[in-house]
Amino acid sequence: MHQQDKKGFTIIELMLAMSVVALLLLAIATMTMQMITIMIKGNTFRELNAAGRTINDDFTREFNSIYGLGEWTGRVVNDPTADAYYVRNGDSGAFCDGKSSYLWNLYNNRRRDIADDIHFQNGDPIRLVRVSDPTRSYCQDKNLWTRVPNNSNVKNILSEGETGLMLYDIQFSTAPKLIDNASNQSIVNIAYVLGTKNDNNQINVAGMNCNPTGQYKDYCAINKFDITVRTLGRK
Repeated sequence: MHQQDKKGFTIIELMLAMSVVALLLLAIATMTMQMITIMIKGNTFRELNAAGRTINDDFTREFNSIYGLGEWTGRVVNDPTADAYYVRNGDSGAFCDGKSSYLWNLYNNRRRDIADDIHFQNGDPIRLVRVSDPTRSYCQDKNLWTRVPNNSNVKNILSEGETGLMLYDIQFSTAPKLIDNASNQSIVNIAYVLGTKNDNNQINVAGMNCNPTGQYKDYCAINKFDITVRTLGRK
């Protein structure tokens, strides 16, 4: 009897097949990592832009609901005073429109986090809040900056979110030519810079960009927002 020859794979053929499979797995892994990176970047920018829309909407509703800004013609002061509407003190500040007051802490390079000059009564620093304040008290008494109540009179406009969002700058501006005394209407420009937490100097604030080779580059985003609002006028 003759025994039939049984054909099988040679070692070389097996090695070639395993190499092809390994290359396919490597390509799949690389594509998966790229997709994850794109998703992370997309979520970061989506959260940043969503926060910007929330802030813009709040500014628009607030200024459209007040009659005017009293005697404010664009003046900014360093410390709260009896006639102040707009206070910038270091990395913290307040804008008081006669109905509400906006309070904020900016990113502080020394702390590698937001400043803590303005905080809630429990000691937690605020990022950006709107407080019911018809007497403009937060622009008159700095002692109130460390006693912000955490109740229904305070609206938290900017939360930390998943990416550690924070303000890097915010400015309110107007000019006499933008104020109509007859109608009591004022046009105000609000410019602010919003970004993720600046871990390991990941963000170049002056250049408005992220370090492309940084450790947290996929979680980094920064953008400047500008909005022009107008008060209701008259009364």
